[in-house]
Amino acid sequence: MSPRDLVYVGHMLDMARKAVAKTRDGSREQYDADENLRLALIHLVQVIGEIASARPSSLDGGIRPCH
Repeated sequence: MSPRDLVYVGHMLDMARKAVAKTRDGSREQYDADENLRLALIHLVQVIGEIASARPSSLDGGIRPCH
């Protein structure tokens, strides 16, 4: 894995850790009642997806989805 690949993976991991930290001690009821939390989690997951779609193809191990 190249240093550039590690940057992509590192950013994705940072966003995932933030999402986990925001939900670790909460209940489903708290999640449902907190619109700001829901919006923050949506944003973090969206960022992970954007990074994943922009990553170099060397990160996919040569595996391509069948469409």
